[in-house]
Amino acid sequence: MDIADMENVRDDSYTRTVYQRVVILALLTHGSYAVLFAFLKVTVLCFYNMASVVFYLFMLRLIRKGFYRASVSCIHAEVCIFVAVMVCMVGWNAGGALFLIAVSSLVYFCPFRKKYIPYLFSAFEISLFFTLYGFTRRGAAVYLLDDNILSFLYICSACACFGIILFSSFTARVSATSDRRELMKENENLSVRADYDQLTGLLTRYSFQKRLEDCTGGRLALTIGDIDDFKKVNDTYGHVCGDYVLREIAELMRRICGDKADICRWGGEEFLLLFNGVSDKEVLEAVQTLRRTIEKHDFCFEDEALHITMTFGVSFGWEKDDVPHLISIADAQLYHGKKNGKNRVVG
Repeated sequence: MDIADMENVRDDSYTRTVYQRVVILALLTHGSYAVLFAFLKVTVLCFYNMASVVFYLFMLRLIRKGFYRASVSCIHAEVCIFVAVMVCMVGWNAGGALFLIAVSSLVYFCPFRKKYIPYLFSAFEISLFFTLYGFTRRGAAVYLLDDNILSFLYICSACACFGIILFSSFTARVSATSDRRELMKENENLSVRADYDQLTGLLTRYSFQKRLEDCTGGRLALTIGDIDDFKKVNDTYGHVCGDYVLREIAELMRRICGDKADICRWGGEEFLLLFNGVSDKEVLEAVQTLRRTIEKHDFCFEDEALHITMTFGVSFGWEKDDVPHLISIADAQLYHGKKNGKNRVVG
């Protein structure tokens, strides 16, 4: 499973969890209303809420199977029907219409690709809110309940709606925090990709330039190393083999010189080592050790033994501002070493 697949799995898991919690909230609300209306002997609403409990259990199954769009559409439709039935049965003052406001806060979680669809849901729910208000002004409810009971129902509806809005706010905050963390993580990954060569794990040219700015002064030594006859390796065994050789050499460089030098993949099969505050003798000994280690190393790719060597050009200086000049000198020394037999250190 690659990184993109892992990201999709994680996002799908988060989405499923959010919708499952919405449905569980609806189950608790409708279950409570079923008991409440049974106690008040409002038969129609009692049976309606019992049916809604069954409906939301079915929604849980749909969500587990990943049918998010269908589930969300059905949930919004059910809320609209519930509010309409409740207002017609017990009147406006029972607070059922408040659920239209509460459910509008959940459009943030609508899983539709077209961004305007959630707003269509909200627009319809707001329109239904005012339509029901106008309807109740012209006619009486089917069940005429005592004002105290209506006040109690209103408080229950308000509490349930506040619960939905708070859930929406909390989940949106968690989602935004998660998004920020993912963005920070992605920025860190981009920074790592900019600083380190993806094949070898060595510094890139860009990060090498930043390291130069951190040099504290003192004696500088710059070494350019180039793999001998690397083109033949690629032509004979393929680029996969060439990549293997580059990774192996990078590891040897880290092992031999990693505590003394900043190591950069300068380009292709060319590497650059910058020694700061190390004596000339130590530099030459370290580079010679590196050359001999590479020469004796067992490079083996798909049961094929490879004999790999490198040539190095070394230059010395004092000021970091002279690094371009040092690179030029080291490159000339490298060319001299290539011309005179390869597999040697010239400095």
